[in-house]
Amino acid sequence: MNVTALLARLKNEASVFVAEKRDLSDGTVIYILGTHVSFFPHSPQHVWYTLVCEPGQVRVEVEEIEAILRRFWHAEIDVSSWLEPPPQEST
Repeated sequence: MNVTALLARLKNEASVFVAEKRDLSDGTVIYILGTHVSFFPHSPQHVWYTLVCEPGQVRVEVEEIEAILRRFWHAEIDVSSWLEPPPQEST
């Protein structure tokens, strides 16, 4: 999934925000994602996840999307509905 589209879906459907975006000198981009968890058995707290995008990376793999959702207690979200169809190869 495209990084920009993923960040938008996380914000709109899972209440996950980009707390900080760090651009490193080698082209690596680090997104520090966060949310506020306030349900039982957890006391109110912030939860964080670091998404690291290598230089030139524009897509995030399904496994990482699922890990992000699990970290933020949203494993119930079916990521298959978030994914774009694979690009068509021209013959």
